[in-house]
Amino acid sequence: TIGLGAVNPKPSRARSRQRPIYVSCGGISFGIFCYFYTMTALSTLSDIIQLYRQELTGYYPREETGNICFLAAEQLLNYSKIDFHLKAQEPISEEIDERFRGILERLKNWEPIQYILGITTFYGLPFRVDRSVLIPRPETEELVQWIVRDEGRIPAKIVDLGTGSGCLAVALALNIAGSDVSACDISREAL
Repeated sequence: TIGLGAVNPKPSRARSRQRPIYVSCGGISFGIFCYFYTMTALSTLSDIIQLYRQELTGYYPREETGNICFLAAEQLLNYSKIDFHLKAQEPISEEIDERFRGILERLKNWEPIQYILGITTFYGLPFRVDRSVLIPRPETEELVQWIVRDEGRIPAKIVDLGTGSGCLAVALALNIAGSDVSACDISREAL
């Protein structure tokens, strides 16, 4: 048996199937592998939203899936909420499509979207996050709001022990004028 084969580069946006074809002639047999390509159209954000909703059913509530998809579009496409809705039918590049799908796979492994994107918003400010820090909770945001509202008129000395991402210290420093804010953490990775 003699094996022959030829491979052409896979076209962009194609799915391939490999099928062997065997030929016998005069006692000699050989096989050829043929590759069949199916071209796919460019994805749109609407396609991605639908894919996320289908694939993440059972992982997240439907509304949260939409929010997760928006956070990914905000990061990958630099889309605002308005862009997210107005540009939903525009094609996205293959690279961006693959990144959306990579995010989806990580979400299906229960990895938080904030860790996947490496960023979260706290009190209207962007913060870098990874597994070395906790993701800021809405309750902590309420704490900042309460401190700023009730104590924010007087400059203060503030110490944030176990600061993690630094969100609490930074939000208070920016919202209480004249305050002296210190933050520390035992974890070098967090800092």
